[in-house]
Amino acid sequence: MKNKIIFISIAMAISLSLFAGTVTTSGKIGRTSKGCAGLGVCKTQTTTSLITLNWEYITGSSSIKLHINKLELSQKQPTAVAEFLNKTSVTFEEETEIPATVVTTFNLQSNIIASGTYPLLETTDEYIVVFQL
Repeated sequence: MKNKIIFISIAMAISLSLFAGTVTTSGKIGRTSKGCAGLGVCKTQTTTSLITLNWEYITGSSSIKLHINKLELSQKQPTAVAEFLNKTSVTFEEETEIPATVVTTFNLQSNIIASGTYPLLETTDEYIVVFQL
């Protein structure tokens, strides 16, 4: 079964470097259109439920990675864990806007992730979604 994820918006962003490295944002797994229920990354006013999202870009690559900490996700949004657990891909049903801080920091040509299916990697500590730009 494929996961269906729609990234809508990110709350609060902090830029770290230009063109390469990692940008950290905070957000909540959930769809804005569904009151932050379901999957995606949704803007929220509840700071206690925000999780750390790390966006990684390697100079010269055509991909960006979204790192989601497993422990933090399981503590703050335990129902979302099942959507990532033992999966190899996730499907975005709609195009998704990349946070402005990520676009600016990495000097990306577009602020949109197209709808489609993207690889999902799992490490001991993280879920990593890999987007081709």
